[in-house]
Amino acid sequence: STMLFSQHQYDLPLFGDGSDGDLVVADGETYYTDQVKSQGSGSIGNNYVSVSNSGIFSVGDKIIIATMIDNQGNSAVYDWTFLPETNLTGNNETRVIDFIISNNIYFSDPLIYDYTSQSQIIRLPEFNNLTINGTLTCSAWDGSTGGVVAFSVSNELILNGTIDASGKGFRGGSENISGGYPGEGLYGLANEDYNSHRAN
Repeated sequence: STMLFSQHQYDLPLFGDGSDGDLVVADGETYYTDQVKSQGSGSIGNNYVSVSNSGIFSVGDKIIIATMIDNQGNSAVYDWTFLPETNLTGNNETRVIDFIISNNIYFSDPLIYDYTSQSQIIRLPEFNNLTINGTLTCSAWDGSTGGVVAFSVSNELILNGTIDASGKGFRGGSENISGGYPGEGLYGLANEDYNSHRAN
């Protein structure tokens, strides 16, 4: 499965500034849009996020801040009282980095959502022209980062190849002698051997 974010923030130029220049993904080549990413967290109202590796980011980078899973209240069992409408999974917003101190990344506008430790911060590539003759994709979700294809093109996008995130999202379930474990969902990976309301 592939996660799609439903909220969109248009406080920044919609199609980017083209600062990453032109890119041609050749036939037979695979390009990963999430080459710069880190697990991170942040609180509503703050103008920074904390990341596990700030050295890969630079001032001026446009970033996506996204909650990938939210397992609060569901670490051991499937708590039906913790309903999907209260779950933070899928919350996201974009910001431009103003400065970096230690492992904190600062920006001008405060966050409008809370982000748990199971959120990630991804540098958003901003191409001028993009030609895809091969495959544009992302790293597979591994429980910390991955699973998101995101980029902007300020001028021309030529798509002769594919943009493919197949199998890059939530991880599937597994079988055992007594039954099986359900796949990953809003609350993360299953850790109990019975049916639940989680789904791939």
